[in-house]
Amino acid sequence: MKKIINLIRNNMVVKNMSWMVGERLVQMCVGFIISLISARYLGPTNYGVINYTLAFVTFFTSLSSLGLDGIIINRIVSESENQGKILGTALVMRLISSALSWISIILILFFLHPNEIVYVIVGALQGIRLIFASFEMLDMWFQSRLQSKIPAILRTITYFIVSGYKIYILATAKSVEWFAFSNSLDGIIISFLFYFAYKKNKGQAFEFDWGVGKSLLKMSSSFILAGLMVQIYAQTDKMMLGQLLSVESVGYYSIGSYLNNLFNFIPTAIIASLRPGIISAYSESHDRFVNKLEKMYSLVFWGCIVYALFITIFAPIMINFLYGEAYSPAIIPTQIIVWCGVWSQMGVARDVWIICEKKQKYSPFFALLGAITNVCLNFVLIPILGTSGAALATIISQFVTGFVVTALFNDTRIHNRYIIDAVLLKWRHQ
Repeated sequence: MKKIINLIRNNMVVKNMSWMVGERLVQMCVGFIISLISARYLGPTNYGVINYTLAFVTFFTSLSSLGLDGIIINRIVSESENQGKILGTALVMRLISSALSWISIILILFFLHPNEIVYVIVGALQGIRLIFASFEMLDMWFQSRLQSKIPAILRTITYFIVSGYKIYILATAKSVEWFAFSNSLDGIIISFLFYFAYKKNKGQAFEFDWGVGKSLLKMSSSFILAGLMVQIYAQTDKMMLGQLLSVESVGYYSIGSYLNNLFNFIPTAIIASLRPGIISAYSESHDRFVNKLEKMYSLVFWGCIVYALFITIFAPIMINFLYGEAYSPAIIPTQIIVWCGVWSQMGVARDVWIICEKKQKYSPFFALLGAITNVCLNFVLIPILGTSGAALATIISQFVTGFVVTALFNDTRIHNRYIIDAVLLKWRHQ
């Protein structure tokens, strides 16, 4: 633990990361209180409707984003003179894919629930966010310049505006549709703020280039499929719970998912802040690259372990006291699902290694095996264990995807050594 403390002390990246962590801390505190009140107000049924339809929206996120996020930051760091062309091309591509994804969500929900129009309306309102989320890729531009302070401030402003909206609909006892729109309102506001901030900071003018578009698609094609597979095993649980059990079970399960994701901003900030330095180190020295990579893995892994232990111990008190007895069936699933955060975040961190080492061709296989594992386990465990079965299926599939799959290929097996060294704090010497 002393090694980890020394690692984060006097680090150039800490200031950049602190803005992202600070932003998320503010959001977490305000958001947790509002989410808590909203869940109690809506009850397990309406809360389940919100999260059930949101699962479909999230499922299409990988398709609408085209797997470009990691690719974009890599390209704009290495090709700074073409940033406007890269960002402009990526923006057009994402806007088109997002619009098609939104239409698909509406059609799927209508097909599954032709006699329950509320599912279609709630899904459509939440799906609007996909279109405006296209502009959030400008966050990558600020990250590449170690200017995370700017998007952190903008997200905080947006968060307080949306929080004000949520307080209003709670105070006036609005319907579930109003709560659904709040998820899109966030994306609408932040998209405009990001665009104006980009222009104010003298970002290059956007251009669209077919050649750049083809190049981006070629590089991201494996990530699109991988992202789709990831969303299959990330959202299948909620979709299948809604189909095999009830929408109330989705509400219970979503409490566990929310508490699990509550901490994710810290490893996400660590990864985002350390990524540019790791990419730069790759071109300098392989030992230096591995050293930085393993240190990032150590921070992510042990941070997630500490949080998982905390939630496992205090989940019964937290859920009964904060959410009320109506949500008591969420306790056991929460104690299980919180552990999947360890390997899901390690999987996110692994993408840095995959991009640097140009191992993108393996990403679809990793995600496919994880998706198959998750779907099969959900089919078996949900009828037997209910929401706890879905949670157990998720944690097993995350471990398979985050660790087991890389051991199956000779070309990626070395990565498991990096993870083991990181867990044991035995970092490669620079």
